[in-house]
Amino acid sequence: MKKIFNYLLFSPCLFFASCGSEQAQPLASLKLDSVVQNSPQNTPISAPVIAAPDSVAADSQPNKKARPAFKSAEIKFVDTVYNFGNIKQGESREYSFKFKNIGDKPLEISKVEGSCGCTVGSYPFLPISKNEENAITARFDSKGKINKQETYLLVHSNALNSPHKLILKSVVVE
Repeated sequence: MKKIFNYLLFSPCLFFASCGSEQAQPLASLKLDSVVQNSPQNTPISAPVIAAPDSVAADSQPNKKARPAFKSAEIKFVDTVYNFGNIKQGESREYSFKFKNIGDKPLEISKVEGSCGCTVGSYPFLPISKNEENAITARFDSKGKINKQETYLLVHSNALNSPHKLILKSVVVE
């Protein structure tokens, strides 16, 4: 009998940790009449089951409050495509793609990579705070190019939907 009682008292299947709640409330009592019938005392034993905190129990309710969305950085560009128009072969041109961090966390740009060696981007290395504006400067070198050109930069960051694509267009003339 003592073994059964100790097993039921310390069994992990019957108890749940309270996960930081200061007062645990019993969900139900487990009557062990059938186990105790053969005991000499023939007294029923009840073992309380400790409830999980209210926040976990509320998850099973059909009309529960929605949990807050995960907050992160979010980058919003003024424009993502720029057309230089006609460029003489061998010239270099620059354009600054302006953006704003509209997210809730600081925006951290990890790298900006060009689609080819003719396109290079420079970016801010420090985190951009919530609602702060900044720019990524794209430089296109038309050396060795001719006719219609379309290159791009990929902006890698901790923002939603990263990487972002910034497109440069031009027509290189001799």
